[in-house]
This record gives sequence, structure tokens and C-alpha cells, in this order.
Amino acid sequence: MRSSVTGDYALFALTVGAFFALSGAYKMWRGFGTTGWMPVQGKITGNFLFETEEEREDEDQPMRTTWHSFYQPRVMYTYSVRGKEHECGCLQEGLFRLPFKQLAQKRVEDYRVGQQVTVYVSPRNPAHAVLRCGAPIDAYVLLASGIIVLLLGWKFW
Repeated sequence: MRSSVTGDYALFALTVGAFFALSGAYKMWRGFGTTGWMPVQGKITGNFLFETEEEREDEDQPMRTTWHSFYQPRVMYTYSVRGKEHECGCLQEGLFRLPFKQLAQKRVEDYRVGQQVTVYVSPRNPAHAVLRCGAPIDAYVLLASGIIVLLLGWKFW
């Protein structure tokens, strides 16, 4: 007979696993939605990391808060569709904000200002484009992690 504590942990694992798996699947779906987009030539106009900070309270010390930074790689580029100039900053659909500056920096280092690139443009909205088609590796990792945690929760349920 399983204990109530084991059941609580299993339910928690099932919930977290389902959330991760669904989040990863959604990010993959968004990424795969770009595979049929029209390629056009574009030019890099800037690259940087977009940093956001979030405040978190420490549960053990209620009066103590800490700040955590997250980084999102941003690459600005221009391109032309049917004679109309557009500017966009989406590197790839489904990318996550990253807690590690070095990982985010590596993603923008591939693009230099003035560099000619292939831009993939949405057929529904030419103002929306990406530099990389398909789902990012982050989405696969999140989906796989979620499935593993989900299976562990199921095993101990």
C-alpha cells in the first residue's frame, strides 16, 4: 500500500511533467509552423541580448528577496516583400528566455551587423518573420524532460 506522502509527490510529478511536456509540445508546434514560410534575402541591422529581471521571495526568509536575470537573444533585420520594407527581431519561434547569459550570447554571435541572411517570412503576415525555421532544441529538451517526469510520477502513483 502506498503512503499518502508518496502519492502527493507522485501527483506533483504528474502535474509538473504534464506542464513541461505540454509547454515543449506547444513550442515545437510554434516552431514547426514556420517550416513552410517563404525565404527572402535580408540584412542584419543589430544584435543584442534582451535582459529581464524577476524578483523572487525566499520562502525560508520572508523578508529576503532575490533578483534573477533572464536573457533572450534578439537579432534585428530588414527584408523586403512585394516591394515593401519590413523590420523584425524574431530569431526563431518557440525560443525560451535563458537564465544563462553565455548561452543566449552564443545565439546572437552568429549574426553580424551588415551580414546578408535568409529570412523566412510568414505567408499570412509578411511583417512576421524568423531567421531559423523549425522548432528550437530547447523545445525538444522540455518535452523529453516532461515525459520523463510524467512517467516517474505515473510509476509512483
